[in-house]
Amino acid sequence: MPLPAFFGAQKTDAQTLRARKPYAKLAILATMFHHVTTGYGAYTHWALPSHHTKAMDIGVYGNVALTALGAVALAWGVGDEQAGAGKKRA
Repeated sequence: MPLPAFFGAQKTDAQTLRARKPYAKLAILATMFHHVTTGYGAYTHWALPSHHTKAMDIGVYGNVALTALGAVALAWGVGDEQAGAGKKRA
């Protein structure tokens, strides 16, 4: 479903993806920061012998994986080469 014109979805096709979504990288960086800090908190509990459970494993390794996924998205997923992906079909 396309976004309303209020959100800038009706911009011209000549614009790049980066110009149409100016805060995408900032949102990814904020999410990565959240996963790094949450993962650190989970690790401090996970390091205790009484807290070394499957749930804490998921908390630690899950946050590491999500942070890595954010790094991949920043490196290869939010580039100008995807600008053609959002073009309307005639």
